[in-house]
Amino acid sequence: MKLTSECRNFLDKLTEYLHGLLSSQEQDEIEEHLSNCRACREDLVTAYKLFKDEEELSEWEPASEEETRSVWEKIRHKISQVSEWTKARADELAREPWFALFEPDPLSCTRGASDSEPAIEHIHINDVGEGLQSEVFFTKSDSDSVRMKVAVLKEGQRAKHIRLTLTQGNGRERSCALRDTCAVFDDLTTDNYHLKVSESGQDKWDYAFRLSGTGVENG
Repeated sequence: MKLTSECRNFLDKLTEYLHGLLSSQEQDEIEEHLSNCRACREDLVTAYKLFKDEEELSEWEPASEEETRSVWEKIRHKISQVSEWTKARADELAREPWFALFEPDPLSCTRGASDSEPAIEHIHINDVGEGLQSEVFFTKSDSDSVRMKVAVLKEGQRAKHIRLTLTQGNGRERSCALRDTCAVFDDLTTDNYHLKVSESGQDKWDYAFRLSGTGVENG
């Protein structure tokens, strides 16, 4: 994988970050990058494991996927992960490989589209855990309410026996079985939310987030 300048900056400052030696601005820059880069989050997890276990570098081995998930769950709450709204036209979104999860006929979104079409404000988030791949796609409406679509895959195919439960900060709860390609939750507003994904009655993925005009903040 080709490293970006942000990745190189993170790796250069990783030790200082773990020891809390960075300035507030540097820490904010690192954490903003971590919120968008899965590879660097995995590097952080491995480094955190070495740092806490006080292992000799000569005995270092890459953390397993299970260890990575376990350590990341312990430290993720310490990292502010904010995904900001991004603007793109429908034809640009249709080129994204994940877009077909939410639009079975991506090309239909581009028919008759022109450069004058308003850009779509959106956020795409994915996560892998407990054998499931969860994909979440947020889009803003003209009224600034938000539509959230959720797709859940298992071994590259739509997962079966999935139930999604979304609880809002005011206690309102919506629950539905995943019967189609994706589930849709409309008219979301600025608030805290908790999305729970269960498979055959067993909880598999929990996603707590705050929705705002800036974007989606995890945790």
